[in-house]
Amino acid sequence: MVEPATEYLAKTVFQDVDLHFSGMREVALTGATGFIGSVILSQLVDAGIKVRALYRVKNGRIPPVIAGVRWIEGGL
Repeated sequence: MVEPATEYLAKTVFQDVDLHFSGMREVALTGATGFIGSVILSQLVDAGIKVRALYRVKNGRIPPVIAGVRWIEGGL
């Protein structure tokens, strides 16, 4: 069985990324609703880091409520 793409991505691309930033409590993240950004968001939340995530409303879709994530509507 083929594993979901996000699990594969987390295991391969991000296996060398150390998300245990010394003293980091909160980060800003753009692209959190995208394919790669959602994996990064998940790993940050799992590491106990609070996230302020920028999103754009597309087709009336609003990002899900996730503990530790503050969604901010906007664009760059």
